Amino acid sequence: MTTVSATQNPAELSIEITSDTVCPFCYIGYKRIQRAIALTNAQPLRTGPINFKLHFVPFQLDGTIPPYPGIDRREKYFAKFGQANFERMEKSIGERGKEEGLDIKFRGQLSNTLDSHRVLNKAYDVKGWEGQKIVAEILFTKFFEESQDQADPEILSDALEKAGVMSKEEVRAWLLGHCALAERTQEEFLRGQEKGITGVPYFAIDGKYAVSGAQDVSTFVNLFKALTGNQEADKDIADGERCG
Repeated sequence: MTTVSATQNPAELSIEITSDTVCPFCYIGYKRIQRAIALTNAQPLRTGPINFKLHFVPFQLDGTIPPYPGIDRREKYFAKFGQANFERMEKSIGERGKEEGLDIKFRGQLSNTLDSHRVLNKAYDVKGWEGQKIVAEILFTKFFEESQDQADPEILSDALEKAGVMSKEEVRAWLLGHCALAERTQEEFLRGQEKGITGVPYFAIDGKYAVSGAQDVSTFVNLFKALTGNQEADKDIADGERCG
């Protein structure tokens, strides 16, 4: 739960989205925050339109999952949650996804997410949020809606090429070699745990205000307006649905 008060810079909000590429609520939460940003800036604001600066920060829900080609997704989830419990979760998450226009499926392979986070970090380092956004949307779509593996080298290389970071051939060679970015990414996994983050998505706003879980669009809108002094903050925000 977070208590809301206005920031010092009313025209700008910086949002770090701590997430994992295999977390369905991270995909849902991302779609909701994008809608909330558009809805907020479509309203008449005392400050004028808010400049939002977003950034995906890596988090790994399960580091024990083997690297690509990984394991069967449904077998993993059946073992973790029990088949009956998972099927109930699957139905509920599917309904949440449809509310955001998403067709979320839980089929195909599941691999370790280190490489997909390396690729997201690379996109941000080279192309900033716009490049990272392209890569994130490709990975989420491929994994959740097309039942492909987010760690597939072909998908990763295609994503970075489409973001204008490097060619597919360069990505393949980069993924195979030792890379300081892999070490940095693993350090960021640990940093999230040290901050006490136990579930994702987790939204850190201006480095001071934290909101956990895939909040409703209206909650995000009210939060953005309160943090920029465009409306009074009238309540605390409870945690939303999350993975972890």
